[in-house]
Amino acid sequence: MQHLIWGVLLFPLAGFVVNTLWQRLRGDAVAWIGPGSVFLAFICALGCFAWLQGQSEATRYADEIGWRWALAGQFRLDFGLQLDTLSSTMSLIVTGVGFLILVYATGYMSGEHSFTAGRDGYRRFFSQMDLFIFTMLLLVLADNYLWLLVGWAGVGLTSYLLIGFYFDRPSAVKAARKAFVMNVIGDWGLMVAIFMMFILFGGVDFRTVFSHAHTLPFNGTVITVMCLLLLVGAVAKSAQLPLYTWLPDAMEGPTPVSALIHAATMVTAGVYLVARSYPIYQQSPIGLHTVAFIGAIGTIFAAGLGLANNDIKRILAYSTMSQIAYMFVGVGVAVYSAGIFHLLEHAFFKALLFMGAGAVMQAMHEELDIQKMGGLKSRLPFTYWTFLIGVLAIIGTPGFSGFFSKEDVIGAAYARASHGDPVLWIVWALAVITAGLTAIYMFRLFFLVFHGQSRDPGLAAHAHDPQPSMRIPMAVLAVLSVVGGWISIPGVYNEMEAWLSSTLHRYPVRGPALVPQPFEPVSLILTLAVTLAGFLVAWQIYYRRSPSPQRVASMAPGLYRFMAHRYYVDELYELLIVRPIKVAASALNRFFELDFVDATVDFAAAAVTWSSRRMRVAQTGYVRNYALAILFGAVLLVGYYFTGLGR
Repeated sequence: MQHLIWGVLLFPLAGFVVNTLWQRLRGDAVAWIGPGSVFLAFICALGCFAWLQGQSEATRYADEIGWRWALAGQFRLDFGLQLDTLSSTMSLIVTGVGFLILVYATGYMSGEHSFTAGRDGYRRFFSQMDLFIFTMLLLVLADNYLWLLVGWAGVGLTSYLLIGFYFDRPSAVKAARKAFVMNVIGDWGLMVAIFMMFILFGGVDFRTVFSHAHTLPFNGTVITVMCLLLLVGAVAKSAQLPLYTWLPDAMEGPTPVSALIHAATMVTAGVYLVARSYPIYQQSPIGLHTVAFIGAIGTIFAAGLGLANNDIKRILAYSTMSQIAYMFVGVGVAVYSAGIFHLLEHAFFKALLFMGAGAVMQAMHEELDIQKMGGLKSRLPFTYWTFLIGVLAIIGTPGFSGFFSKEDVIGAAYARASHGDPVLWIVWALAVITAGLTAIYMFRLFFLVFHGQSRDPGLAAHAHDPQPSMRIPMAVLAVLSVVGGWISIPGVYNEMEAWLSSTLHRYPVRGPALVPQPFEPVSLILTLAVTLAGFLVAWQIYYRRSPSPQRVASMAPGLYRFMAHRYYVDELYELLIVRPIKVAASALNRFFELDFVDATVDFAAAAVTWSSRRMRVAQTGYVRNYALAILFGAVLLVGYYFTGLGR
């Protein structure tokens, strides 16, 4: 059964190849091949999961070697896949949620058969989505950092293609380019870390690197630098501070793309990288604390952005950044199972929320401004209830999936802080405060969209729930958003921790003890109290409108403008980074390219031209002149040797 791991990887690739090369495929065939190939990969992932379940904890892994890629002296690199509990979990998320998103897309993208910027828009969309899923699967299944990097870069490339899907829109092209540049910065960090591994350990496969990581000085400079370089890659791919600005702009892509990037694939890659590299991070408390603090600051930073934004997809984008930051907190406090658990549950409710947003947009003629919506509860009852389930899950309502995973993360920070790492109290406090802010901005979104009176009756006049191909995936994800978290109950059992233990205890490590997380009732009660307070604030302002949102904004207009303009971070980056680069490039073009490089080339060309014109006088075309020149040369040679100069 473990050999099915190849099917997990290759079926989406096959779907990409068929949809790309078979240009005569009709829309119905494309709609079957795109999601169908991912569904077959999901079946294979289930087979691998079942095989792992039948193994003892000591044997819950398999290394599947495809072929030897490189051999140089003692260095050997194979193209291989690694099946363990972590890669199995990630492959189930990518293929399972990815399949539901692609089924949803068959209905949502049905109007793209005659796409304005290309007649093959529908086929191109599913082809690129399959390629995106393939590269993500390569990233999570590779058994070495080099092939992980190939998948990592592939995810960046395909995200560029999908974000810029509507390439006739300048805003989409700009957003795609921005995402690509930000991700390349992360690629650089990951590549340099891989070079360090090769130099220090003589290999880049997981077995070699993780078996020797503990031999480096604990919390030393080298291991810390390696951790921070890996973190550069992680924060860029997962849109964390400070490399997050591409994420809200990525909403220029179709809504199914947003759902796939935010829920199941790209932005979770950074969390996976840190969790996979746990033997390295365990060697560096500085590295772990950096991960935790970036996550903690990111949670509240993104929540503030969601409070003052009116674009339905951008609000969900900022919520993604905040929830991914929670995952960084989990892995940053060395409770890796908590971070991965929240990654799993987040995939359910975030995909559901984006699908709900897509249904609202479709009903409102692609309108994004929530200030123009309202009163949609009666017109979109199915979307209303499924979206409400997603909101209840993301804020951590007891009984819903997000409650179990978020409490796992916040409880992990509390446990680490109260058992010998007091600096993490800051991390825990920020995570708790963000729980309340999440309730405010998510219910702000919910009330403004579905409750009250319609603020643009013309847009909502013909609004209705989506077709069955969109509703069925939403229904499945709604069920998972309710029951998905019950695999781990605080204080009773933690199935995710038990499941991942075979992977997280495979290699010798130092640093924070990888022990079962204790139940923290104090943290749980405080978090629920703050979350309830956040809900009551949103209820009072956006449902009862007493005080009205306008009055609340007028109480602190400067703060509201600051958040509405996204803290002016884009403007700051433009001032401090983009403009200096443009000025430097312009100066180099003027004084180096033109005055030095071009001048040097022009001088060489002019010198050749001048000398050629002078030498051309020797080419008279008369045989007697050539004979005289030959005779003159012969006389010089004879004289040279006759006078003894040639001895």
